[in-house]
Amino acid sequence: MNVGSYCSGRCSTKSHVPEELVGIGKDIAIACHGLPLAVVVIAAVLANLEKRKMVWKKVAKNISACMSGRTKDYEKILELSYNHLPMHLKPCFLYFGVFEEDTEIPVRKLTLLWVAEGFIEKVEHKSSEDVAEEYLADLINRGLVIVAKRRSGGGVKACNVHDLLRDMCLRIGEEDKFMKVIQNQISIYEQQHRLSIHSHSAPSVSRPFGLHVRSLLGNLPDPSTSILCNLKLLKVLDLSTIDLRMYNPTGIEVLVLLKFLAVSSIPSSIEKFENLEVLFVDNKEVVEISEILFNMTKLRHVHFTGGAQFAESWCVRAAEHESFQINNLQNVSSIFIHDKNAEKILKCSPHLRRLKCKLTVFWDSSDNNYRYPALNFLNQLESLNISFHPSYVSDDASPDLTSLPLNLRKLTLRNFDLSWKQMKIIGELPKLEVLKLRDVTIEGKRWDASEGEFQELRFLELDGVQIEHWNASIDHFPKLEQLVLRSCLQHLEIPSDLGFIPCLLKIEVHGCIKSVEDSALQIQEEQRDYRNEELKVIISRSQLVW
Repeated sequence: MNVGSYCSGRCSTKSHVPEELVGIGKDIAIACHGLPLAVVVIAAVLANLEKRKMVWKKVAKNISACMSGRTKDYEKILELSYNHLPMHLKPCFLYFGVFEEDTEIPVRKLTLLWVAEGFIEKVEHKSSEDVAEEYLADLINRGLVIVAKRRSGGGVKACNVHDLLRDMCLRIGEEDKFMKVIQNQISIYEQQHRLSIHSHSAPSVSRPFGLHVRSLLGNLPDPSTSILCNLKLLKVLDLSTIDLRMYNPTGIEVLVLLKFLAVSSIPSSIEKFENLEVLFVDNKEVVEISEILFNMTKLRHVHFTGGAQFAESWCVRAAEHESFQINNLQNVSSIFIHDKNAEKILKCSPHLRRLKCKLTVFWDSSDNNYRYPALNFLNQLESLNISFHPSYVSDDASPDLTSLPLNLRKLTLRNFDLSWKQMKIIGELPKLEVLKLRDVTIEGKRWDASEGEFQELRFLELDGVQIEHWNASIDHFPKLEQLVLRSCLQHLEIPSDLGFIPCLLKIEVHGCIKSVEDSALQIQEEQRDYRNEELKVIISRSQLVW
């Protein structure tokens, strides 16, 4: 790394760096003694400071002071980046210490934790989750957080921090009584507001414990004891590593201030958590959910790792045409919707923005036909992920999935047989930006794109799609930025005209047959002939193909 030019160059991404600062930037980089992490984070600090000589000289002086001793105190250099953070970002950054080393942290879970902890300021016309993602983007731009995975739409899906920065979070967090990571005895940490237990075996505990604790994550000691009785101020509780079905947690019903709960099964006292906003149920089995859960007025995010279905008693009431209370849910995954009753129950969630579900075809006596559950009443839905599960009721070809919400920005379909009519309906969704088709068969194994379709699409993924002929041009995907093909084993060629889409930046081919690979490479070669060097083609082969 040319550290001298990096500091000045990193700052110039935002605005011009005056000539008088270039020399100071090089001095700062040299003072970091070539440690890449220190150079990166200090450069990010400079990028967020005023472009004035005195300001930069002060940073240089602080770094020199850190390095003046016999031992090069890199930790103090890194701490400068923390000291320059705005106040609202400091707790968000320190919170990375609660996660185990080298962990890829799911961004959706992280931002929901920040919201539950009260770190996120309210901004008019923005959801707390959106503001939290802006905070994360700021930390990334400052060089403090690493992007581990990206979403198809370009956002951050998972992240982490460098080990040295995590160590700094732990040290500052403990000094400020912000948090403590525990390996053994935990009663001595009762003054800490946040405890994260990283021991692989449950640490011992002696009372009193937990009188000041606001958050508890990790491997809790035997929850059948009365430990939870002392945690009355708890707002965040993560018990997902413990199978609650094997215990009878004593005192969990007193945790009425809980905002975030991660468990392996739904506690019987769930209705007592009147302030609960986020529920993660982390196990591989299908969970049965009652009406009580959806009636919790503050609950907004519900995630079932192994899936969930509505309780039979609830479905019976729906069949009897009873009306249900409207809830405030915004995000639900993953839930089975298998009949008209489940469809009716889902209508109690008109505010949903994201939904992941599994559908089956059912017989609708009023229409005298088989059909999918309707979803078009979800007018605020932006992201929809649907898996089709064949029903034992009908062996006929699946009907068209015609009732899709018009405000969708992201759509994922798995295991569907799609007619040309269905493809047209999808293509005409006015706001669709991301489309993922997985294990899908298109009628006649042919896809002829039509004029006016997919006008806003930016990301297209075809994974295991049964298609042999694909006709499309720049007019059909005018805003496409990324095309991904996976496990396409049919003799398919990517339409060459797609290479002329001005904003197309990347074509990825993973585990596909040679004709798919060759067509991608041919598109790249053709674009190079037109002096388009921006288009990247990435190919990875699967042993199964060869």
